[in-house]
Parts: sequence; C-alpha cells; structure tokens
Amino acid sequence: MIRFSNRKLLIGLLVLALSLRIAAAFLWQNQLDAESQLFRFGDSDSYWVIASNLSAGQFEYGGENSKIFRAPLYPLLLVPLAAFESEKLSLPSHDATAQQSDHSKRRLVFYARLLGCVLGTLCVWGIIKIATDICSEEAGLAAGALAAIYPGAIGMSIFILSESIFCPCMIASIYAIQRSSRGMIAQSKHTFLPNATVNAFGVSMIGGILSGLGVLARPSWSLWGGMLAIYWLSLWLLYRRTLSLRRIALQWLAFALGVILTMAPWWVRNHSITGKFVPTTLQVGASLYDGLHENATGSSDEGMAFSDTFLAEQLREDKTKVASGRPLESTLEWRVDRRLRNAAIRWAFENPSDVISLSLVKLVKTWRPFPVAKELGNGAIRYAEGIVYLAVLIFGSVGAWSCRKEVGSWLCTLPCIYFALIHMLFIGSVRYRQPAVLVMCVLAGVGFCWWVRCCRERCLQRYDAKDGFNTSQS
Repeated sequence: MIRFSNRKLLIGLLVLALSLRIAAAFLWQNQLDAESQLFRFGDSDSYWVIASNLSAGQFEYGGENSKIFRAPLYPLLLVPLAAFESEKLSLPSHDATAQQSDHSKRRLVFYARLLGCVLGTLCVWGIIKIATDICSEEAGLAAGALAAIYPGAIGMSIFILSESIFCPCMIASIYAIQRSSRGMIAQSKHTFLPNATVNAFGVSMIGGILSGLGVLARPSWSLWGGMLAIYWLSLWLLYRRTLSLRRIALQWLAFALGVILTMAPWWVRNHSITGKFVPTTLQVGASLYDGLHENATGSSDEGMAFSDTFLAEQLREDKTKVASGRPLESTLEWRVDRRLRNAAIRWAFENPSDVISLSLVKLVKTWRPFPVAKELGNGAIRYAEGIVYLAVLIFGSVGAWSCRKEVGSWLCTLPCIYFALIHMLFIGSVRYRQPAVLVMCVLAGVGFCWWVRCCRERCLQRYDAKDGFNTSQS
C-alpha cells in the first residue's frame, strides 16, 4: 500500500477537487435553469429516460425497438434517483402539479450531478495513487492538482454523461494493470520494485473486471484489451531475458477473464432479445455511419436524422419479406443497426481517400486545444480548457520521457493513442479526449516535478558558481 507522509495535504487536495466540482455543478445547473433547460446534451436525456424506464422494470429508450440503445452501467447508477422521480409522478394530481414535478426533477438531476462530483474526486485520488506508484509522492500530488483543476475533468463530473462513471472505472483498471505489470516484472527478475508486492495474475483479473465495467459505461472502450496486449508484448521485448512469453499470455488471459465475467450477463441478456451476439449496444452501426458517409463532416452535426431514413427503408424491406413469406432475421433494432453498419463499411471501401481526409479532420476536432462546442456556452471555459490541456500535454510529454524506464509509465500514454485511433473512425469531439487527458495528468505531474527539480538545480549551480567567484576574488 502507498502511504502519504503529508496526509493533510492529500486530504486538502481532494477537498479542493470536490469543492471545485460542486461549485461548477451549481453554476451549470443555474445556467440551465435560466435557459429553462434540463439538459444541454442529447445523450443526457437518453440516459435519464432509460433510468426512468428501468425503475419501472423496462430497459429501453423509446419502446420495444430500442432495448439495447445504451450501455447499462450509467442508467443503473441513475435508477435510484429516477425511481424517486417516478414515485413523485405517481402521486395524485392535486399533490403533484406540473410545476412541482418539474422542480422535483431538476432537484434530482442536480443530485445526479453531485454524485458525479464524488466520482470525479475519486478519479483525482486514483491519479494521485498511480503517479505516486510510478514516481514519488510529490509527483502524485502534482498530478492530482492538475486533475483537480482540469476543466475537462470537472465537466465530465457534472454533466449527466456516462463519462462520470467510466472515468473512475478506467483509472482504477489502469492502476490495477500498472500494479500487476510491476509485480510481474519484479517476480520474473527476483528483484525488489517499490510497491510491487502483488499477486500479478489476481490484480490483472481485477483490472479486467474494472475494464469490463468501463465497457458497460462507454462501449468505445471495448477494444482496450487489444491495446493492452500490445503493451504487454512491448514489456516482454524489454525484459525477454527474464520474462517469458507464457507469463505475458497468462497475464493477458487473466485480464480477459475478468472482462468476460463482467460482460457475460449483458451478453446473455442481449442474446435473449436478439438471438445474436451483441457485445455492446445496437448503436454501433449508427455511430459508425455518423462518421463514415457521403455528407460526414467529422462531427455529429446531423443529429443522426439519417436513422429515420434507414428505419423507413428497413420497414419497407420487412414488409416485402413478410408478404413473400420469408422470415425476418432477429429484431428490428438489430436489422437497422446492421443496415447502417453495412452502409458505412460499403461507403468506406468505395471512398478510401475521403476516409483518410475525414480521419484527419476528426483527429483535429478531438485534439485541438480550444473547443468550439456551442453547448459549453462560455468563452472563459473554452480558454481555461485549452490552457490547462496544453499544460497537461507539455508536462505529460516531459514526464513520459523522464520516467521512461519506470515499469508502467508508458501505460498512461496509451489511452491518448487509443481514443485518437477510435475517434478517427467514428466522430471527433473534444468530449472524447477527456478521459485520456485525465490519465495523462499522471505523467504531467511527473514532468512538472522534474521541471521544478531542474530549475532548482540550475539555481543552485548559479549560486554556487557566483559564491565561488566571490570567494576567489576575496
């Protein structure tokens, strides 16, 4: 276990992180109330609606044909609040007027934001733990300070979006994988590494369970296991004299087993509905088409209106099949998803040059310093986001190089690569980089401490040189 010598400073930093998020939640909620809005992001409303339906015993969004519309973890988290709203609405009309109902719903949504603030503070604590494990307590506190004030991390805490639960799952999984990697190297070399006395395979399985929870929050995380396999193979190349490929394979299999155990109930449930293996949701086709079609711009600026066109086409095809006596495959939701997916893939193969240019556009949209999303509605937020983001990237690059020989350090750069590649395929948005930048705060804290140490050493050298010159003169 990692113990901090200055617990008061650690607690103070966590209190700062929580306070900033609660203050931001108040300001954000007041801004939406002034505009008579409950949510500013369309995804937020879908999560709340699914949670409300789930509290009534139905996991669906718009009806029978949208039972696998969203991943389940975040709606499950919101169920207690949504259930309380449903209970209020079930009261007699003279006890629950429309105005009282709206006020109650806004209060419950604010409670959901406060829950996100707590989860965001847990993320800061996780960042501190990882940076301390890799480098030092000072680096951990510096990393935590950056994560505490980073506007993107604060936003992901207070918006009603799945990132609020995905980020702590992702960070906890990365911490487990980092610990298991250090334990594996220490066991293979029969040497001592600080904070490396763990059961490498057991901790790797825990990392898989946490990563599976991350997939149940954000389906785009589902290919992380492949990136992790590449990372562990790189460790084998570095330590192949003492580390066997068999140990690496067992390590990855332990991780994969954790993912499977976590995801299995969701897979069984989806198969019982569709008769097909659906690993995440039936919005993958729509998301893929959103990023790959003739009029795509790299952003989701069409509100997925094309889905209605594809639905109408599928209904006409179904009608023709039924009239001719041919059976329909699976559910309507599955068939529409497959139609959208096939259309996106077909267009991509027919227009490879457009795919490449769109990928570059999406890359810029995701990683540009200053966001342009109208939903933020505040220029100061955009500039604050851009400035702290650039600081994290600069110090993070310095930190990645300065601790490049530390086992587990490069693991913190992989989410940036992973999300960059994923969203060159789907759509690009500043929103999708935020979890990766949050993890990058680990290396930014290391880089900041390295920079401070270099500045201190240069100042001491100049002072010593000046003092030596004065002594010789005398």
